[in-house]
Amino acid sequence: MSAASTKDSRSRSPDPTPIEDAGDGLTAKQARVLAKSEQPIFLIGGGYFARRAAASSVHKEMTGLVLDVECPHPDLSVLAPPARVETAGRSIGIDAVKLFVDRLCLTPYAMPFRIGFVEPASALTIESQNAMLRYIEEPTPTTRVILSSRRAEDLIPTLLSRLLLVRIAVGPHEDQEVAILAQRFGESEEVVRKLSEIMDDPDAIQRILEFRLAKNALILYDAISSGVRPEAKMADAFLQKRPAGENTILFVEVVFAAVCERMRVMAESEPHADSDQWRRLAGKLLVLQTELRYNPHRPVVLAA
Repeated sequence: MSAASTKDSRSRSPDPTPIEDAGDGLTAKQARVLAKSEQPIFLIGGGYFARRAAASSVHKEMTGLVLDVECPHPDLSVLAPPARVETAGRSIGIDAVKLFVDRLCLTPYAMPFRIGFVEPASALTIESQNAMLRYIEEPTPTTRVILSSRRAEDLIPTLLSRLLLVRIAVGPHEDQEVAILAQRFGESEEVVRKLSEIMDDPDAIQRILEFRLAKNALILYDAISSGVRPEAKMADAFLQKRPAGENTILFVEVVFAAVCERMRVMAESEPHADSDQWRRLAGKLLVLQTELRYNPHRPVVLAA
């Protein structure tokens, strides 16, 4: 995704500020330290439920309240993709970011700070990330921001360089949620845990489980992340259980996650001659995700 960013200077951008890995979730001490940070916090790694638990711990240290995104308190602004019942897409557009920033700039109502929570940050489009960057470069003194995403690579380098990175490992809370989902959908905990590791969207995980597509999704992910180029027959195998539409969106999300993993593996090993092709594919998938937001029934054509 970073390859598709604008001409923000990569070489001039300062490195992201890391802290020690959070280990098995966040300790109380780590949560207290993070709650005092004026730098925006970016929770990465682990699984969705583990990151949400970590965000709630930091939020509670800041406010004394548990993080409630469904019924937020007056000083909490939540930036998330629209629900699937409202729109087929799962991206966060620039208008939503502008509204989010406008709210953060208001005087706190009851708390010492206005708190902004972005989940998942991977849903931010390139334009939205640049809009967020402009605010983070000159934040208001009474604001704190927490972002959450599975991969640091989901953000453009210039935005990433201004965040405090906190790597989260899977904690006990994650295991409880996995067990609940496995029992609810009649799937093994191993399969549900694997889905939560590769998908950054709990709604997408539940849809995949509901549509009985979990095993197809994991086969697709494992093949592409190991270096197999996406082909039309992969889409057919994934989509044949239901008509195209919402399944198409889920299919593209799985492919995008696998392509990002493939790029990460390639970056850690020797340079590959086809790395540019994988980056171009990632860029095309980002565009496709946006197009599916407005036309979920458009056909998906994959070519190596």
